[in-house]
Parts: sequence; structure tokens; C-alpha cells
Amino acid sequence: YLLTLSVRRDGSSLFGYSNPRATFPAAALAWVVSEEGFFNSDVVNYLKFRLSWGVNGNRSISNYAALSRIASGKFLNANQAGTAFTIPTLVINTMENKNLRWERTEALNLGADFNLFNGILDGTIEAYDMSTTDVLVNRELPTITGFNRVYANLGEVRNKGMEITLNSLNIKHQNFEWRSGLIFSMNRNKIVSITGEKFDVFDKDGNIIGQKEPDDKTNNWFIGQSKDVIWDYKILGTWKVGEETDAAKWNQAPGDFRLHDRVEDGLLTDEDKQFLGYRTPRFSWTLTNNFKIYKNLEASFILYSLWGHKAAYDLAKHDNHIEDRRNSWDIPYWTPNNPLNNYARLRSAPAKGVNYTAWFDKSYIRLENVAFAYRMPKILLQRTFINDLKLTFHIRNAALWSPEWKFGDPEDGTRAQRIYSLGLNLTI
Repeated sequence: YLLTLSVRRDGSSLFGYSNPRATFPAAALAWVVSEEGFFNSDVVNYLKFRLSWGVNGNRSISNYAALSRIASGKFLNANQAGTAFTIPTLVINTMENKNLRWERTEALNLGADFNLFNGILDGTIEAYDMSTTDVLVNRELPTITGFNRVYANLGEVRNKGMEITLNSLNIKHQNFEWRSGLIFSMNRNKIVSITGEKFDVFDKDGNIIGQKEPDDKTNNWFIGQSKDVIWDYKILGTWKVGEETDAAKWNQAPGDFRLHDRVEDGLLTDEDKQFLGYRTPRFSWTLTNNFKIYKNLEASFILYSLWGHKAAYDLAKHDNHIEDRRNSWDIPYWTPNNPLNNYARLRSAPAKGVNYTAWFDKSYIRLENVAFAYRMPKILLQRTFINDLKLTFHIRNAALWSPEWKFGDPEDGTRAQRIYSLGLNLTI
């Protein structure tokens, strides 16, 4: 039986004078079931359950973020005679927030560690539930305040997820061995509260039917939705030849992206925007495989995947191209003979001038690393001055499969290089 208790007190001048310090407790309990007298299993060799709870703090804000700062400058002025001169000035350029405090994350974690079949399979399974309150946000302010933004503590964000780690010995013979490792993780977050302020909700007759905390559409924060949710107009495809009359109602032509008028009122407003997906992966996994052949030859490869997220690629709109004056990616575009739905015509026009984004699925699987290593048998080196010799060959970024994302590497947007490496290690 294992028990761990801790408490820490942290302070930071980043939070100004009112709330520079915070206390963070934690506790963890573990039970090694396989060491109990009553435990008897030929399959399970080791089994341990873990439960932990704790509070962590976050202070990832810029220096002096809680303070009101003064910036100096010079402005040109003139007297009544028209003589110009400069005036030194002092301007308050940031808003003070003396109540700014630590962001706090309270986490509950449940896990299990196991070893099965005399070491053939081992791993861990973990599930967690985290609630982050007093979230540190550089919040946008109305122009009337005289400031653009201010750091503030807002609302609550909740995270739930799980992680699985498995290691297996798949085959073990005298001249061949194969081991695998798998890591799988997924996370779901949800905005529970933004400001905590609730306002009356009225029905069509003006009667109060309840209260609701409003969303913050300016910052794309929505109660009950993920922090990284995409809220935008949905693209239904492109206008086709023969639909000129309908396209003209939106000041468009065939080849332009057709946006969904969800309310069907002939306008495109916030009421027509929809939740179209997420900017971060819904789950990820990494698979490694290692092989040993005749004790001298080793091989391995690594596969990993990020799946279920989207990213913007507005070049598909073809609405801001100056083809005769600059270089651009060679990407498809709509023509009457090639009426694509996911790419607009060159120099396309948005529906009634609204601003929107073209979102594409960015899911991918990458064969990241393929490696081979051959160690020269000792018997072949006995009559040489070499004690040990090993040849290695690596391929980085060996292959990539992305069903929809065709705009460079899905990780960084560039044309990722494939790198071949040949190595020789020897001891004399």
C-alpha cells in the first residue's frame, strides 16, 4: 500500500500585489494487488491500481501583465505662430488588473499497471478528469475602454481523457525476435463557464423562461463546446454552370464557393455559422516495432498518427491571387470543364463579401523512421585490428498518408524532406 501526500506554496510577482501566492495540495494512493496473499493467477504476474488527486498552478503570462504600465513618446505640435516643436508624453498603455491570480487545475487520475503472460504483455491504462478554473486569458476589450486587451481570470474549462501504453513480445525464437510498443491518447475539453455572469432568457412573447451565460463570439468561446472548436460558415461546394441566376443573388458566379444559408433569410450572419470541427487532433497514437534477426541484424520502424483535426487553407479560395506578379503553390482550381467542389475558381468572390475560411481535414499517418543495423560477426573480425563494427541505415520521414490534406506537410505546412543516413561505427 503506497500513500503520498504533498503541499506546496508558490508565489510570483507576475500577479502584482493582491494575489501573488497560492497553495497547491496533492495526494496519491496505490495498491499492488498482485502482492496480496489471496492473489493467485497464472496470467497476471503484476497488477497495481493507482488513484491520485492534486491541484496545479499556471502562471504563463507576460511580465508585468497585472500592472498598469506607462509608455513614453514624443508628439509633434505647433504654436499659434506655426512653429513646430515636439512634446514629450507619457501614456498608460495597459490596463491594470489587481485581482489577477493563479490559474488552477484540479485533476483526478485513475490508473492501472500490469504485466501479463510472464512479460509477454505489459502496460498502463490511465483515465483523468481535470477542471481548470480562473483561466488566464488575454481578453479582448471594447474600444470604449481605451485599451485593446487585458489579462483576466475567466471561467472554467474541463478536460477528460485517457492514455494507454502497451509493450508486447510478439515472437521470440533463437534467431528471431519481434517486440512492439503502442501509445494511444485522447482528450476532450469543454468550456463550462466564461465569465460566470448569467442573463435572463426570454421566449417569443417576452416572458422570462430561465437564465443563461452568454457565449463570447468575439473570442470564439462557446459554453459547452471545446476551446478549439471551429465556428464558421459551412461551404456546400461551388456554384456550377447553369446556376448563374442563383449565384448572382449572392454577388457570385459559377466557380465561387457556395456558403450555407442555414436560416434561409438571404443573408449571411452569425446565425448561419456552424460548428465544423476542431483545430487539435481528437486522438493520437504511436506504434513502434523492433526486430532482431540472427543476433547480428536489427530493424525497426515507427508509425504515428494525429487524427480528427482541421486546419485553414484559404489559398483554396483563390480570391487573393496575383498570378502574374508572384509565385504560388500549384494547387487545383475550378473551371467549367473541371467543376471541383473543394477548390474555387481563380479570382473568386465571397458570398456578399462575408469573411470565411476554407477548412480541410488534417488527419495523417506517418512512417517516421525506418532503421537497420548490422553488427559484423566476431568470427570475421578475429584476424583484423577491428574489435567491433556496426553498419547502420536510417530513413527519416519514410512515408506519409493524408486523405485530404494536400498542402505540404500536415505538421508544419512545408515540403518535408526525406532524409537517408548511412553510418559506420567501429572500435579498434
